[in-house]
Amino acid sequence: MTNMTEQFEKYIELNNVVVRSNDRVILNIPHATIPADRIAACIGPNGAGKIPYSSF
Repeated sequence: MTNMTEQFEKYIELNNVVVRSNDRVILNIPHATIPADRIAACIGPNGAGKIPYSSF
């Protein structure tokens, strides 16, 4: 298995991303590498705390 950073020229790397709402953790991403030229989505059931990035 090759490292994702070797497969793609541009990428976004997230480390220790935590989103809280009313003292409750609604998103916890210890580490993620996302290709910059791809579409990525945060998926989950209704009411799970997904919000558009534009509302931050």
